[in-house]
Amino acid sequence: MTLNVALNALHTDSKVWHGISDVAAAAARATNDLTLSEADLSFASRSTGLLETYEEVRSKAATLLNEAAANTRGLGNVLDSVAYAYEVSEEYGSSRLKGAWDPTS
Repeated sequence: MTLNVALNALHTDSKVWHGISDVAAAAARATNDLTLSEADLSFASRSTGLLETYEEVRSKAATLLNEAAANTRGLGNVLDSVAYAYEVSEEYGSSRLKGAWDPTS
């Protein structure tokens, strides 16, 4: 595998992780809008604990989705950083060794 192929693979994988992050963030925003009241559930929802349980589950789902969005965004950023480090290293090495194998007279 050439360096360019590896760099392209890193950038492609980064885009996938960023896409997953965008989906998780959208799901988290949607989850924030899924609040229900006692009237939405049942007259017995408060006395049975259903209302509190529902809110706890909804809130936990939103938190987990936000964490997933942050973590997958971070993975994508790390892959981009690794690709950038390889690119910089390759450019530095190429410029440092430029002409090293040229014949001398």
